[in-house]
Amino acid sequence: MAKLGGDIHIPEDVITIILSRLPVKSLLRNKSVCKSWLSIISKPSFIKSHLSNAIMASRNIPKIANILDPVQFLELQDLSFTCPVHIDLIAMPHLFHETLVEPQIIGCHNGIICVYDMFVSSVYFWNPSIRQCMEIPSPAIYECFRVSVNFGYDLISDDYKVLKISYLYSNELPIIQVYSAKVNSWREFQSPSVQNWMLGTSGNITVNGVLYIECSQGLISFNLHTEGLRLLSFPSIIQRKMSLAMNFEDCVAMLFQSDNDELVYLWTLNYVCGQMTWIRRHSVSGNLGSSLWLTLYLGSGLFSGVKQISSCSYDILYDYEKNVTKICGPTYLGIGIAYEYTESLVSLQGFQHVE
Repeated sequence: MAKLGGDIHIPEDVITIILSRLPVKSLLRNKSVCKSWLSIISKPSFIKSHLSNAIMASRNIPKIANILDPVQFLELQDLSFTCPVHIDLIAMPHLFHETLVEPQIIGCHNGIICVYDMFVSSVYFWNPSIRQCMEIPSPAIYECFRVSVNFGYDLISDDYKVLKISYLYSNELPIIQVYSAKVNSWREFQSPSVQNWMLGTSGNITVNGVLYIECSQGLISFNLHTEGLRLLSFPSIIQRKMSLAMNFEDCVAMLFQSDNDELVYLWTLNYVCGQMTWIRRHSVSGNLGSSLWLTLYLGSGLFSGVKQISSCSYDILYDYEKNVTKICGPTYLGIGIAYEYTESLVSLQGFQHVE
């Protein structure tokens, strides 16, 4: 029971509900209001409840994080965006630019952003909302000609994991290394099933606890709980990809253009008779043609992406239900790295404050 002025008393459960709907910045300030509020906000159950509310709210008001280096952040923070979505401009900590040669964003889950630098093989977990981060331990390093580093969230174990696949110069099987934040260590193994899969360096998503990674033949699925790998081939009739892999209403989705067909279709991966199968859903407006490239499904029927007009690239929002495209401006989102983003209070063991 809390007392707010005079004889007004508010039950703690009511205060908890109210606080769980506030933005992170307000909660960080409210920690200093009184000891009881500090106790409420610091509870793991409250942090999970707040995250759940934030995820639900983002389905109605889509949010994009544009993650910039400090110079870009200063240049863009005063610009007004015309997109009908909420855009967070987030500046990377100076720490990354002082210690990393070329920091790359690998993924974002529950407000935790994974940052990787292939030149120094460093991986960081970073929550910009609470200004905390940690460098995870480095695994064994091998001489290789290609490395794929991916980030996902294990729903069952409530665990954040990094999947690293190293293709060796020798003819040996690729080395597969998996980091678990819960145990703060790496597990290493080899698998003949990934020997001939040439993984890209971008385009990974997590849907329902499974990490999907684009490769030349299709999508590699990695079950983040069982840590099993397998290949899901692209539809046989496609001519070219027109999007990254996206989470579309809890299904993996991509846009493809078919052979001998100018239309672009949205395809989703669905379970049919116990097997994962590509299903063609519907066509995208024909006048968008090959100049359209979609990168994120934001919910509420909206995709974000890039459209080429003459020699210029423009950030766009595409409403698939209304079949309407809105041009937001010349590469506003493309200046940084745009991710679907949810603010959170999530802090992992080993996190430290960072500016």
